[in-house]
Amino acid sequence: MTGIEFILAIVPHMVDETPLHHHFTASMIPREAAEAFVQACEERDPFPLDADKRLCWTFLTVMAGLESGFNLHAQGDGGHALGPFQAHRGGAARDESWLMTTRIYLRHDVAEAITQCPEQPIARLAGERCGSSRHHAQRWAQITRLLHEVTWEP
Repeated sequence: MTGIEFILAIVPHMVDETPLHHHFTASMIPREAAEAFVQACEERDPFPLDADKRLCWTFLTVMAGLESGFNLHAQGDGGHALGPFQAHRGGAARDESWLMTTRIYLRHDVAEAITQCPEQPIARLAGERCGSSRHHAQRWAQITRLLHEVTWEP
């Protein structure tokens, strides 16, 4: 199974654990996004113990799916949150391509969040204190669950 196949395999297992209970299908993620996630994680995986890159791929897939529904051009928070990850930094560069957007997100936002809050970087990405949000703890638990739900055969 390739990294792209793994990403496509986890998407149907994604369930947003909010009252909406949104279920995703593999066709919802653009292939260009899956390819970008694999390439960006190969170039710079911010998770130090992620030897096979599955945590990086899963993290990106969950964040892009739940933040924007895999929409490269998404805008939220009154135009301040941009791109598939709804990040507040990087501006127009986030709109260029899946690969550029993913590289910026991993190199800046995610790396900083992991440094500040290694146990739950999602809280820092949302601008909250480490461990301050039940919602973000649930999202991190979802990422962990997906890593164990889908069988990985390199």
